[in-house]
Amino acid sequence: RGQLMEAAVAAAFTAVPYGHPILGWPGDLENLSRPQAQTYFKTYYAPNNTLVVLVGDLDPPEVIRVVERYFGDLQAQPIPPVPLFEEPAQVGERRIRVEFPAEPQLMLLYQAPALRHPDTYPLAVLGTLLGDGRSSRLHKRLVEEKRIATSVWAGPWLLKHAGLFLIQATPRAPHTLDEVEAAIEEEIAILQREVATQRELLKVRNGSEVESVGHLASNAGLASRLGNAWALTGDWRALFSDQEKLTAVTAEQVRDVAQRYLLARRRTVASLIRGAGAPPGPVGPGRPLSSHQPWDPH
Repeated sequence: RGQLMEAAVAAAFTAVPYGHPILGWPGDLENLSRPQAQTYFKTYYAPNNTLVVLVGDLDPPEVIRVVERYFGDLQAQPIPPVPLFEEPAQVGERRIRVEFPAEPQLMLLYQAPALRHPDTYPLAVLGTLLGDGRSSRLHKRLVEEKRIATSVWAGPWLLKHAGLFLIQATPRAPHTLDEVEAAIEEEIAILQREVATQRELLKVRNGSEVESVGHLASNAGLASRLGNAWALTGDWRALFSDQEKLTAVTAEQVRDVAQRYLLARRRTVASLIRGAGAPPGPVGPGRPLSSHQPWDPH
């Protein structure tokens, strides 16, 4: 799945650097010199480019003394300005095929807005309704009723400069990728025509609240969420305000974003076909662990 995700994201992003694997392409790693690595480390691993999140029963003055003891000697570095990227609107479907000795996989990557766009929250609700969990529409239709897939997942993957709405599915043998894709398109068409029921929206809201509380049940979870909110939005308070915005999403807004973004001309279709393939390369962006990673309003 990592091989397919890496190739799919590289095809979906043509301008912003999110299409590059996190660790770099093999050629990048093979040609990286030691001085280049040292310069990068010195520039970006600097105190003025660092966020420290401390959670728990702490004595603030003592904590500050400890931080100064271990980090006080580090010198601030001039941080190069971050380039502003803009992904051009996709005007036609792209398709890629990856051969690899593994079970077939299907990924649909729809072009979506960047993080903090007003459609962020309706897209999050759409992802949960469509394919996040056993009660989602795609799971019920493809896995339980038609039994043509063993797993399916859907949700937004939104970053600072661009985003994607992902749908991933694993066909159940002997069913094909084409069958699964057609069934997914049928379910999308229903969401584009009809508004979700209030019962469905209530389940999404309740699940979101339960998940949010679960993430904050430990010091590590709270620290991670606070840091993630600040790093992605510049405001740690987004961790708490996002839940209110999710709760305010209407069924009409969910239908509207389905109509606006889940279009064939806005997507990249990636298929993993069982074959000899190539040996695994560097780890790419990876599979989103939930419908809201790296951004998670829950």
